[in-house]
Amino acid sequence: MAWNRTSDLINGWSELPQGKRNLVWNMFMGPTMRRLLVDWEQEAPLTVAALRAEAGRDLGEPDYQELINGLLEESPDFAAIWARQDVRARQEGVKRFQHPELGRFDLEYTAFQVAEQPSLRLYLYTPADKRTAMKLREAAQRVNRPS
Repeated sequence: MAWNRTSDLINGWSELPQGKRNLVWNMFMGPTMRRLLVDWEQEAPLTVAALRAEAGRDLGEPDYQELINGLLEESPDFAAIWARQDVRARQEGVKRFQHPELGRFDLEYTAFQVAEQPSLRLYLYTPADKRTAMKLREAAQRVNRPS
């Protein structure tokens, strides 16, 4: 998984163990996503439905099996949503955040499938409005300054 410094400021990827730097795992087991996402209750089922859609294309993929089995064991919320058996691909949308340092902001995202490795996705996040663009520009300037 790769990210830039602004994404790390928002999501805290570098603070997670390498094997846990996954959007779905972070949604249910990470230390911050439940607090950061304004609409976590709506986002979580959409995330699980998208995982079902992606994993359904290649059920033999060990990465999917490890992630799904681990979440079924560790997260009652994931297990309950998984049991609904909803399947829905997600290529784009808006995520609304309430961040302890940056405050309230919205990001539009688009997901791209990596052709050579179908289990990988590239997520591109962009500011959904001018207020968010300004906040992220200021945050990027802070985190990109040389120490």
